Amino acid sequence: MASKTKRIKLKELAKEMKSLNICVKQVQDIQGPPEAYTNDSGPPRGAIFIANYREFSEESEQETREGSETDVQNLTNLFSQMGYDHKVDYIQDCTKTETIAALCSFREQKIHESVDSMVLVVMSHGCFNNTFITWDGQTVTDKEVLEIFSNKNCPALKGKPKIFLFQHCRGKIHPLDAHTDPKPTQRCNSRGKYKHASDVVILYSTSQGESSLRHKSYGSPYIYQICRVFMENAWKSEINLLMDEVYERLSINQRCTYLERRKKKDFYFNPKHIDNIEEQEKVKTECKSDTELFSENGKLEVKLNKDHGTGASSCVPKNNDLTKPQVLMINNLDGCGPDMEKLKYLFISLGYDVTDPISDVSYNALKDIIKDFKEKSHGESAFVVFYVDGFDDYIVTSDQYAIHLDDLQIEFNDINCPNLSNKPKIFITNLCLFEGDITYESINKYESHIGNLEDTNSDSEDWVLDGNTENSDEYIQEFPAERDMFFLNVEMEGSRCESGSLLTEALFQVLMQSNSPKQLIKIMRSVSERLDELQEGSEEDYLCEIQTIKFPPDFHISPVITKEYHMLSQKMNTIERLPPYPWKAVKVKESKKEQKYEESCYRNKSLPRGLALIISFSVYDKDTLPNCPWRNDDALLFKKLFNKLGYKVKLCSDTSLQDTQSHLDEFSRLNEHLKGDSCLILIMGHGVDRNTFYTKEGNKLRLQDIYSKFTDYNCRALKGKPKIFLQHMTRLDDFNSHHIGDSNERELDNFKSHHIGDSNERELDDFKSHHIEESIERELDLRDAFSIQLSSTVTGNTVSTMGLWELRILLEEHAHNTHIEGLLSRLEMKIDTSKEHCDREYFVFDKNFFINPKECLE
Repeated sequence: MASKTKRIKLKELAKEMKSLNICVKQVQDIQGPPEAYTNDSGPPRGAIFIANYREFSEESEQETREGSETDVQNLTNLFSQMGYDHKVDYIQDCTKTETIAALCSFREQKIHESVDSMVLVVMSHGCFNNTFITWDGQTVTDKEVLEIFSNKNCPALKGKPKIFLFQHCRGKIHPLDAHTDPKPTQRCNSRGKYKHASDVVILYSTSQGESSLRHKSYGSPYIYQICRVFMENAWKSEINLLMDEVYERLSINQRCTYLERRKKKDFYFNPKHIDNIEEQEKVKTECKSDTELFSENGKLEVKLNKDHGTGASSCVPKNNDLTKPQVLMINNLDGCGPDMEKLKYLFISLGYDVTDPISDVSYNALKDIIKDFKEKSHGESAFVVFYVDGFDDYIVTSDQYAIHLDDLQIEFNDINCPNLSNKPKIFITNLCLFEGDITYESINKYESHIGNLEDTNSDSEDWVLDGNTENSDEYIQEFPAERDMFFLNVEMEGSRCESGSLLTEALFQVLMQSNSPKQLIKIMRSVSERLDELQEGSEEDYLCEIQTIKFPPDFHISPVITKEYHMLSQKMNTIERLPPYPWKAVKVKESKKEQKYEESCYRNKSLPRGLALIISFSVYDKDTLPNCPWRNDDALLFKKLFNKLGYKVKLCSDTSLQDTQSHLDEFSRLNEHLKGDSCLILIMGHGVDRNTFYTKEGNKLRLQDIYSKFTDYNCRALKGKPKIFLQHMTRLDDFNSHHIGDSNERELDNFKSHHIGDSNERELDDFKSHHIEESIERELDLRDAFSIQLSSTVTGNTVSTMGLWELRILLEEHAHNTHIEGLLSRLEMKIDTSKEHCDREYFVFDKNFFINPKECLE
């Protein structure tokens, strides 16, 4: 069993803090993989804002925060040496109104347009629910601060990493303390958090419900440890790893928290280069005790330090282990029964042992379930999944007890769960926003170990707590080191997932993209991004947050095809795509010089180039039509691709025949077509005879009905403009032998079989004449259109769609200098004709068409 972290005496800690000398190791080469956030501007790398509340009005009844001026000095020195703007925006002891005004003023500064990141620091007293106190005793929520810098409110920082550091208490210790007395019932009326924030990292000095320590002369241990870790390792380590080390060093006194909000990539600070020789000598003198920074000839060199242990090694679940890794799934949402089956299928494919999901779980039942799960013999890792009601990081049981997610950290730490000691533990929570009467409770009875400051052999009057707490004269809790934990927390506002959760679909699409090992943190960032894409246009609002606690960055998981996997695949009526797509970001080569408008070419220079419609069918109600969960992944990929090509995209997924026709009607009548030069329509789904797609309920959507929407008569806004129809059709074996040839030929044969005899010859001629005239009329009416159809034959429960992948690559690589027919000719040479077929059809398409890619910024 792992032992508790040794406690450092506060006297020794104060001595360390007193001797702090900020000296940042500089970066030689920009760090991180190519897909990491860019952070190499300037210097300055970014702007920095610090709000410190040292003094408070008498009416506020708050004590002076002595020592906070030291934190300000240390942070200013740290980020200045790291390449951030030396003109720090600094406010102190402001009212709530002044604070909001200063934040808004900082947001509007021009510097944000030219830099790559931002750092914002708030230091004050705090209380429960992530709130800090201003000079006049008013409170500001951290949520309000983040909303000021949302993509909508601060477009200059859209897509750029924003680091928010909060040094304040987060309430009394009671959410984690052991209570035996009944909890008072309270009314929950939470409305979610940080709805529009993205590319955000939130750094809290403590965990929810805990206090934050501060020395009256030397500042807070949290800021001290950040300064130490950042100045030593920011030149080489990603921010998540930096905060892991801060957690490791700080956890002897308090537990800090690292959160990601729609952060899509790794972020490296890349402390600025030192190019000036005099500046090198200055830093060399200041850092003379740090011999690693310079070599003998004085040239700037840096050597890798030994990394601090992460607590767990890289591992991939192995199905040949005697003990398989385990998954616990709890579902209290009535509409998520199918989600549980799908997740079970997913985890089995990842090599995990999955028990049946447990539903309608009460508070007492939850304690017993977690106890039993902890006592199991575990493999190399474990997943715990909650689909329940909740709010603000609280799980609400079926009998309306509210349990904080921090309780799970304590329940599964190395002390309380020795069977998972030193093993990765991944928690996935899907919380539907709960409003109603609740009772706060804890699932653990862990002793808090609170002791007097006098017992630490230090000057007790020098150490205080940054917040309102009844135990201000006592030392805070000594916690065992929680570690190897990963949390993917999703809150959903708008319904109780009556039709299932989009989180399930996002997990399924991302995790099943390929059978190669994937780094978990990158997977979950992709899940967060995919969830944002899936909920576009939905009335439901999903908000995703990632939290890590000393989680091994090199932990990978990998789909493994097993017997159980195939059995579930057949049970779920699902087609697998083989080989799977390799994951690749959409990167389109833009036209450096647009094609000249000539009589032989269609014009395509408008911005945006035009509108695009994607119709995708991945889920079917009929048992005879298997599901293709990966098709939504294709739809989202092509949505990004069309956007990069210059088109404004509308996505329509898994609709009935009536709804699909309504979407087509609406799209064809949009006045926006008047402004665009062209139009793209992509349709993907199961089909028959290359002329008909199946809609969600199994009805037939005929291509001629689609084409008719875009004739010169029905869609006058696109008259004379190129209309490109792209189709990807999966054809089922069961249908192939019965559906061969043109649709009119089949109708003609059916007519013949029911009308035999000379008396019906005239009627037969009339039928044939009618269809010929209808076909000619359609040909003449649909003009300036070009159709490309890729069809793939399903064999067993697998299908190859590499033709679609090749089409994507060709559009990315060659659309900038090749017309559409040239692209198709290249595609025909690349596809495997034994598995896929490519057809083209012209509708009075008598000019060359160049896409001229130019990204559409919607």
